[in-house]
Amino acid sequence: MRVEPGHSRSTDRRRCGTPAVEAPPDRFRLGAARALFLRLAGATPGPTGLAASASAAALAATVPEWADVRALARREEVTAALWPRLRSALKAGGGMNGILPEEVEEAFRREAMVAEFGARRLEAQLQEVLEILAGRGIEPVLLKGAGLAYSVFGGMARRPMRDLDLLVPREALGSSLAALESAGWSPAGGQRPAGSYDAHQHAQPLVAPSGGAGVVELHGSLFPEGHPFRFHGSAVMGRARRISSPIGAILVPTAADQLLHACLHFAWSHELRWGAWRAVADIAALVGAAAADDAAAVGEGSMPATRALDEVAGTARAVSGATAVYWSLRLAATLGEVPVPEPWLAELEEGGWGESVAVERHLVHQLLPGAGNVPSTFLARALWSVALRPGRSGHGSSRPWLLGAASRDEQGGERRARHLSGLGRQLSAPGRWRSYLTTVLG
Repeated sequence: MRVEPGHSRSTDRRRCGTPAVEAPPDRFRLGAARALFLRLAGATPGPTGLAASASAAALAATVPEWADVRALARREEVTAALWPRLRSALKAGGGMNGILPEEVEEAFRREAMVAEFGARRLEAQLQEVLEILAGRGIEPVLLKGAGLAYSVFGGMARRPMRDLDLLVPREALGSSLAALESAGWSPAGGQRPAGSYDAHQHAQPLVAPSGGAGVVELHGSLFPEGHPFRFHGSAVMGRARRISSPIGAILVPTAADQLLHACLHFAWSHELRWGAWRAVADIAALVGAAAADDAAAVGEGSMPATRALDEVAGTARAVSGATAVYWSLRLAATLGEVPVPEPWLAELEEGGWGESVAVERHLVHQLLPGAGNVPSTFLARALWSVALRPGRSGHGSSRPWLLGAASRDEQGGERRARHLSGLGRQLSAPGRWRSYLTTVLG
């Protein structure tokens, strides 16, 4: 992996001690608000989050407009998790006076309280669902947010989520849906035509009889039909572990499976463009929990021991997910100062210009709204392919934006024609292109 001249990989991304509190250089021209927002995703409680927390405090002192940070938190629906991290970082850095205006502090506090109330409602809905399924002899595995909330975040409010993702045996999917529907749960957005979700990883989302913003998605698999990974729900269920939680004993994937799923979901399903805060926070929490389990002292310039996760790089290669996991981990290390162990990246790195700083800079600017957003969907997907290298990764013709297409013909020529037509229209917006190129190329 190439780095910019004068830029040290070890000091920028791998140190776990508390660095000097000075604003880090804005390598990617993200601006203080966006950089702070992503840095807070890596500022987990405990030793592995100290570096991110300290630099977050320094970044906070340079934020010109706090409305931008609040807008990002609302957009990503992470205020309840972000606010305590920001408060902790500022207190450790010398207090909030003079940095966070009183009206902004009060607004964050109110928004976090509302979000925490929503998390409690979602938790009550989850408990109800688990009880209904238990009545049919079905014990699901809690995927993604729900599983991570209890295994490494310490509660639902600390890991915000929109949906409750539950993995059940494929053969039990029908009876699981029937059990919930008989208890009054109904399809979100109204009943869809039969077969609408046949190729999807989950059945049509369901909403509780009492309503609420949260929905339940019952999964029979981890990814839509046609995905390229040899990473299957049945294997994840077979390895699942039982842990205690405020709502009773629950099943969650192993830590390595949680990390692998988080990385693949962000890099492939979300095309490295959506849900960046959650992805960085998930990686940070899993790395931090692994280090805590190893009871390893984390000091200045040292790396945490993460034996519970050290298989993830080898497993990522085995399931054809090396490049997807590589980029998820690299972005988490770069933007969230997550102490991702160097051997993981070294094992996953393919070499060549696909891992260049220019590609990294492009990917960073697609994570949040801003001047560096590429104006063309066609180019965004082309550069995603440069980074993910689907050909070399053994993905064949599988791409996340092609799954569910009506036919192979549509996946091929017709879609390419539409993309090229759209690119032609987008080229007529020179201002957006100039902004993108100036930001990304520096």
